This record gives sequence, C-alpha cells and structure tokens, in this order.
Amino acid sequence: MATATASPIRFKARLRQPEKSAKCPAFLVLPSAASAQLRTRSALTVEGTINDHAFRALLQPDGRKSHWLAVTAAMLKGAAARFGDEVTLEIAPSAREIEAKVPPDLRKALADARSDGKRTILMRVKSEGGTRFVALPVGRA
Repeated sequence: MATATASPIRFKARLRQPEKSAKCPAFLVLPSAASAQLRTRSALTVEGTINDHAFRALLQPDGRKSHWLAVTAAMLKGAAARFGDEVTLEIAPSAREIEAKVPPDLRKALADARSDGKRTILMRVKSEGGTRFVALPVGRA
C-alpha cells in the first residue's frame, strides 16, 4: 500500500444501504475520531483494507465534519460483507489521487469559457450543508 502517511487509521463502521438511485451497493460513514485524523475535511483518496480486503477509493465529506466511503460490489465481496454488517477498516491517505470524471455539461462549459477567453467560471455546488459558489479556473485547451 503506497501511502502518504506512516500510521494507518484503524476503525470499525457499519455498512449502510444507500437510496435506490445511488451508484454503489453500500456505503459507510467514518467515525468522527477516524475522520479527525485525516489531513483534510475535503474529498481524499485513501488506500487500505476492509475486513482485510485491499482497496483504493475516494472518501467524500459528509457535511457533518466527517467523511463517507462508497463501498463497491467488489469491496463487499472481498470483505465478505453486506449492508448492516460491522466491518473493520484500516486506511491511510494515498500518495496517488484518483482522477475525477468531468461530467459532459461541465466539460462543455469549460470549453465554451476557454473559447470566450475567460480565465475562470463560477460553479454552484449543492450539498446537505447548503449551496455555495466556487470559482473554477478554466485552464488552457
């Protein structure tokens, strides 16, 4: 496991069943003590194990000063777990970040802004914590 920190964070969490529209079969919320050991409250790529099954994934902020983890079907199978089960995790920030997939509408907005000579666009971000606006650099083509 190529991690950016020497001491892994160990904790237990209960697998939860997401809403039917979710893209993952299960998720879990990190205990606040585990989340507090991370270097950021933002999204963060981690490597680790779930019930001794290795994984690399993106932790997302939950809007309540913690993080949540989408648990894939492969992770569930490897961990021999299903929602409702308590699982044991060991995680650490990864030295390699997962590249985010840019949605087609954002990709088009960035291309349009570049062709109009703009340097930034304003993006509206909605979450449980409310709506905020983020200035997003356009970059070069």
